[in-house]
Amino acid sequence: MTEKPTDYAAIIRAGNQLPSAPEWLKIGAKVYSPEYGIGQITAVLGKRLIVDFLENHSPVHFYDWQIAINEKHINPRDSASFNQKKFKQPQKSQISAAEIEAISRPVFQTIAQEFIDDLVAIDNTPPTPGKLYPLPEDLPITLKNSLILQNITELYEHQIESLTALRKGLDICIFTPTASGKTLCYNLAILESCLQQPETTALYIFPLKALALDQMQKLEKMTSYFPKNSVKIGLITGDISSANRKKLFIPNPPNILGVSPDLLHYQLYRIRSKDGEGWRKLFQQLRYVVIDESHAYRGAFGAHFSNLIRRLKMAVDRVGGSSEKLQFIFSSATIGNPAEMAMGFSDRSHQPERLHLISKSGADTSGKTILFLEPSDTANPNACQIILSWLRHDLSGVVFCNSRGAVKKLLGIIKRIADKNGESYLPDKVAIFYGSLGFDRRQDIIQKLQTGIVKVILSTSALEAGIDLPELDCCLVRGYPGSLMSWKQRIGRVGRKNQGLVMFLPVAQNPLDNFYGNKPNFLLNGEAESAAFNPNYPTILGKHLECSCVESGIPLNE
Repeated sequence: MTEKPTDYAAIIRAGNQLPSAPEWLKIGAKVYSPEYGIGQITAVLGKRLIVDFLENHSPVHFYDWQIAINEKHINPRDSASFNQKKFKQPQKSQISAAEIEAISRPVFQTIAQEFIDDLVAIDNTPPTPGKLYPLPEDLPITLKNSLILQNITELYEHQIESLTALRKGLDICIFTPTASGKTLCYNLAILESCLQQPETTALYIFPLKALALDQMQKLEKMTSYFPKNSVKIGLITGDISSANRKKLFIPNPPNILGVSPDLLHYQLYRIRSKDGEGWRKLFQQLRYVVIDESHAYRGAFGAHFSNLIRRLKMAVDRVGGSSEKLQFIFSSATIGNPAEMAMGFSDRSHQPERLHLISKSGADTSGKTILFLEPSDTANPNACQIILSWLRHDLSGVVFCNSRGAVKKLLGIIKRIADKNGESYLPDKVAIFYGSLGFDRRQDIIQKLQTGIVKVILSTSALEAGIDLPELDCCLVRGYPGSLMSWKQRIGRVGRKNQGLVMFLPVAQNPLDNFYGNKPNFLLNGEAESAAFNPNYPTILGKHLECSCVESGIPLNE
């Protein structure tokens, strides 16, 4: 069978039969897309249309311009849809002058005035005083001196309550707002035990590596004022080599060891290995298990985590420790069912009297202002204008996006718009932050934020959790984060020591954004979601049973 020669005449005839493009569809013309915003046509290749949009890193290809026009994916710049969406007719603002004047910081008033045409609502939360008490007289002198050297001479009411409950041998669940000093609630009791009984060990479990690094650095700072080698602190992350992990257990295991759930899962088998003596000692003396940001463990993740805790308890018993004597400490600022979640993870629902719930915070608050903007069809350019406004006013801030791609795209737009405005120096003060950044890069960003070299961080959910950032002025939540839990975590990044500003910019294309954008009271007054998980789901439970057989030597017939 021979191949037919190419019929070039047929190709030319087919090309001539293509419908003529409308007059406005030509190279260099400006167009509008409800999805991508404003763009410029860079090529028309037969039916294919290529447009360079301001909001997009790379050009967008429409493979059939007829379909794109018919389905309103692309419109001429002077179309009615463009005018309605991008350039609304001037209208009377929904916000009164009195509402603007009620904002406490003048610079925040100025920003509210800049974006008044897009404002839907303003909420002002006033500062509240805290309830402080002197350091307990019976604290070990070493611990008390360490606190005083860090300028901590008083404790909040809920910190005293936590210390008292832990001294009684109870489990505790600390359910107080962000920036209320939850870490000190349990660090005091654990360090006290380590000083009084040097063989005591504690396991700190963190859902995020950045959070683990931050919290363990706090512990190291506190113990740096202790006598040398009195309390040993250790951290195992994926960045730490196998050789360095082994060194942590020589000559003795750390008194306090920080791990992630994944690493604990992989390390539990060491209790039966020849070189696992350090782990066996750790578990034999284990007294405290701290589960920080416990709201992170939900759904399938929560089911796996619950079984991991079961395996941990079994491993403790197998090496001669006592899982019954373990004290579990849960910490979360945003969860709808804290007590139920805590007893589910500790597997002590049959002993509710063992859990002490701490839900009343004694910490002072600085208050915050929340500006609710109307849903935007062009969220990235709008976010860019907000960020540039912050920078012009020399304000620091964090911007939360819902993906790493969105963070990178927004940075690109900031650079382009700033350059166009003759402000190319401003993007130098902006950095991006996401979970997979290396340790050195993360530390460099935080240090530059402290020194003022970086003023604004564009972040994914990686900065939601209780990582202590330098004091920030502003927070922009670009798009509803998917849960009230995440919303509360994000807005808790500001208003810690000074009055903070939060701005919510909903994305018009997202139905949930539209809902919350038009009903801000649901964000202000809605309760955080409850954590739900089923550790007994057969396929999940079966896998963990197999792991437990290897780790703890359970006979299969058990």
